[in-house]
Amino acid sequence: MKEPKYKIGDMLVPIHSTTSLISFHVIEIAIFMTSSKQVSVAYQCRVHSRQFVTSTPSLSKQLISLREIEVKPMPKEK
Repeated sequence: MKEPKYKIGDMLVPIHSTTSLISFHVIEIAIFMTSSKQVSVAYQCRVHSRQFVTSTPSLSKQLISLREIEVKPMPKEK
């Protein structure tokens, strides 16, 4: 069985993000086998988005599904 890179509760950002205006909060993890017999991990996430870096984030009501290749860990604030 494949182990997920991230765990429930982790905060992630898109792989090409240079700001923290959008982030993803991992709510669920799904491990499944694709039609080509490859094991894949999908993360069900709630989206947090900001208009400006200093503004309060707004939350999405719906969960989105992301794969490990699409996200990276959120950088720690200094």
